[in-house]
Amino acid sequence: MIVCQSSQLQRETPGSAEPAFKLPPGDWFSANEAAALIGVSASFVEKEWDRGLLFGLSLCAGAGKRKRRRIHRAAVITYLIRSSDSVDDSLAAAFEACVPQLSHSQLFNLRAAVDRCLGAN
Repeated sequence: MIVCQSSQLQRETPGSAEPAFKLPPGDWFSANEAAALIGVSASFVEKEWDRGLLFGLSLCAGAGKRKRRRIHRAAVITYLIRSSDSVDDSLAAAFEACVPQLSHSQLFNLRAAVDRCLGAN
């Protein structure tokens, strides 16, 4: 399994009590940090942003008004879930930890999506 700590992906040691997936602290990540978490290049993250598959804040900063992108923790987790072949319990738990940050309308939409999934079984 893969463990994400300190913005680097690491293999979990067999028999370890550590969860299979763990994000470093913080709610916002730079494109480079998100790339390290996902296991891709920063340019790939930028392309996924442009395609609308990763999202967050776009800030103009610096003397040249360079665009800086900050990707929210929930966006990284959502991307990993969407692009994964299977979702283990630790990745699902990481998603659950983001739920309290959602607005009421987002929670109602999420509940409707969960109800649709459960009704399909």
